[in-house]
Amino acid sequence: KCTASNGDVILVSEGHAETITGAAGIALDVAGVTIFGLGNGALRPTITFGTDVAASMDISAASCRVSNILFSNNIDSQTAMMNIKADDVTIDNCEFREGTSKQALQHILIGAADNDADRTKIYGCKIKSISAGADAGIKLAQVQDGVELVGNYIDGDFSDAGIHNPTAETCTNLLIADNWVRNRQTGDHAIELVSACTGECVGNRLMGDTEASILDPGSLFCVDNKATDAIDL
Repeated sequence: KCTASNGDVILVSEGHAETITGAAGIALDVAGVTIFGLGNGALRPTITFGTDVAASMDISAASCRVSNILFSNNIDSQTAMMNIKADDVTIDNCEFREGTSKQALQHILIGAADNDADRTKIYGCKIKSISAGADAGIKLAQVQDGVELVGNYIDGDFSDAGIHNPTAETCTNLLIADNWVRNRQTGDHAIELVSACTGECVGNRLMGDTEASILDPGSLFCVDNKATDAIDL
């Protein structure tokens, strides 16, 4: 019932719960729609992914926003909780949780093709995946421009990085600012970008066990980032 580019808003009530069992089980494919969850804590609307590792929420229409939703994983090695495949998408104040011995490989996957998710904004989200099995909290999977990752809390045992950008996928004009990122996996990064990536990396607080591997900012300008490689230090 939504109309494209009309500023339509879907309010999701407190306590709402549904389970997604297939790829694009939620398909946000109408441009300019906002999905806003009501409630706090455990009363936030909860989306659980199960049954099929391809189960996901896909955003394929531009200028959409998803806010204040709790996403929960209930199948091991889930490919990605959320796939962003459109420009100018905003995800804010959402939480992504692992299940018991069940980890998503990626929690937020940005891009299915080059420049199909330019200017994506991920603000104030929480991603937690303590047990081994995840690859990344946020993955910049393809070449994108103008992506902003600001004020997020990411804590997990990531085989790649909390924020990861794979080889050959050079992103431009990135802003990575004021995030708290911990990687619990030995020797791996909190943030790891392709060497030619450009933009700014500012004010992040990073944790890992190997100082030299905590931050790889590519070719971003870096200001006021801090890191620790030990507890009680």
